[in-house]
Amino acid sequence: MKKILTALTFIGAVTLNLLAADQRPNIIFFLSDDYGLDGVGCYGSDTFKTPNIDALARSGLRFENAYCTPLCGPTRSLFNTGRYGFRTGGISNGSWRPGGPGPTSRADVGIAKLLKQAGYAPGHCGKWRQVG
Repeated sequence: MKKILTALTFIGAVTLNLLAADQRPNIIFFLSDDYGLDGVGCYGSDTFKTPNIDALARSGLRFENAYCTPLCGPTRSLFNTGRYGFRTGGISNGSWRPGGPGPTSRADVGIAKLLKQAGYAPGHCGKWRQVG
């Protein structure tokens, strides 16, 4: 019995050590359309209560100064590639629809692909513009 407990303790210690060795931060990125300055509590809203988002914001990194485009499709394209819409082909909400201009370069690599190459398991929900 003592050998089994020793082995289990060793396996547990090794497992915890391996888990602790991965120092990559978790990444959760929210991109929402049509938010005003008072849309989320962590950015000063008196109107909307968002306790879970506020808790994430307190323990993480928040954008304090960022740029976007006036349309949701090009904004997603900009975030996904780190490049302006006129560089990627994402200049309107219909850019990737049949008959639209589509991506201007197949060389653009999206953030999900880069994160996967770095060992993350990326995922998303909602609408997104897949690039690379």
